[in-house]
Amino acid sequence: MTKEENAAKYAEMQVASITKQIREAYLQGYHQALLDTNKVVSIDGVEYVDLGLPSGTLWSKQPFRVGREYLNVDYSEALNYPIPTGEQWRELIRCCAIKRNEIIAPAPNCQRIGYEFWPKGICGEACDPNGGNKFWLKGEQDSSGQAPAMVYGVKPSQRSLIEPKMPSVVIYNNKDILIGIDKHFTGLKLPIFLVKSKSSIVEEDK
Repeated sequence: MTKEENAAKYAEMQVASITKQIREAYLQGYHQALLDTNKVVSIDGVEYVDLGLPSGTLWSKQPFRVGREYLNVDYSEALNYPIPTGEQWRELIRCCAIKRNEIIAPAPNCQRIGYEFWPKGICGEACDPNGGNKFWLKGEQDSSGQAPAMVYGVKPSQRSLIEPKMPSVVIYNNKDILIGIDKHFTGLKLPIFLVKSKSSIVEEDK
């Protein structure tokens, strides 16, 4: 290969490298601007909400659905989806306002996630009689074959004789709502929230 041919090949490689860097910078800026403007992005038919969390985690606007129905799956199937960890669940509750059927980011963000509707038995086989709902979390199974699930419990009225079952880990507890982490047998079918990181959105487009 001649000196001129070597120079031309080197120039082509440099142009390709610079083009890639420009494209990646554009995509990162584009997605950041999209999130900063709309706070909601749609990925594979799922709407993810930027709640302004310190970790940059985006949460699905509501539990994952197929058509009009919330998807209830056992733990092994839940692991095929990007479900939250216990730490992500704690961060969400720590940073946002808690309502009976939604979680709201503080101002000026004010985005929210929750339920478009609140049917009885939203969580399939493991819905508490007092109206509490549970969703799978990504974590280690214990020796008895149980896996972690986040608890979002709406307490019964004061006239009810049913007392809410306390989860093994309590994160939030007031007169209306009980939130925590509990363990459930992996064969139970529970719904799932999905999470994404801001950085992964850019990586998927590379």
